[in-house]
Amino acid sequence: MKKKILIITGGHPFESDSFFEVFDSFENVDWFHEKHPEAEKFLNPEKCHDIDAILFYDIPGVELRRNSVPPVVCSDPTPEYKKNFEDLLESGQGLVFLHHAIAGWPTWERYADVIGGRFHYKPGSLHGTEFPDSGYCFDATQEIEVVDTDHPICSGVPESFFDALVFNCRKLDLKKARRLVRCVNDMTPEMRKAASDAHLQAFHSVEENKVHVLI
Repeated sequence: MKKKILIITGGHPFESDSFFEVFDSFENVDWFHEKHPEAEKFLNPEKCHDIDAILFYDIPGVELRRNSVPPVVCSDPTPEYKKNFEDLLESGQGLVFLHHAIAGWPTWERYADVIGGRFHYKPGSLHGTEFPDSGYCFDATQEIEVVDTDHPICSGVPESFFDALVFNCRKLDLKKARRLVRCVNDMTPEMRKAASDAHLQAFHSVEENKVHVLI
C-alpha cells in the first residue's frame, strides 16, 4: 500500500516543478499539496487520520517583503492552530520539516522546541536569549557522512555526499534527538562564520513524536 503524504508550502519561493518531481519519482508514495493559509485546515488529527506523514516546506508566520521597511513581518499562530498542532504531536502524526521550514512561526517558542532550532530572518529571542538574524554561506563545500545507516530516512543515501550551503541558526539542546549525519571536513573561516551546530546536525530525528528535520 502506498504511503499518503501531505506536502505543505507557503512563505518562501521554490522551483515547484523540480521539487514535486522528486515525489513523483517515489513509486510507493501518494502525495497531495496544500498551500498556506488553506493548508491549515488539514493540520488536525481528524483531517490527518489517513495521512502517514506531513512534510513542511513552508515558513508560516513570516512575510518577506523585498525593498520595503521592515523587510520581514512576523505574526502569531491562532490559539486554534496551536491546539491542533499539539493534538497532532499527541496523536503521533509523522512530521517532516524540510530546509527553510526551520524558520517557521518565529514568535512561537514551542514550534522551535519541536523542530529543535530556529532560523531568524530578523533579530529575535528564544527562551530569554537574544539572537541576531541568522545567516548562510553559499559555495561552502562540506563532506557529509551518514552516521545512522539503519534509519529509514538514510535508506538509499550514499555513505557520504557533498553539500554547498551552510546555515547559521540556533540549535536547541536535543537530548532525545537521533543524529543521522555529520560534517567530516574542516571548515574554512568563511564557513565557520556562517556555520553552527544546527547544520552539523542537519538531519535529525526525534523518535518520541515521530518528528524529523532535514535542513
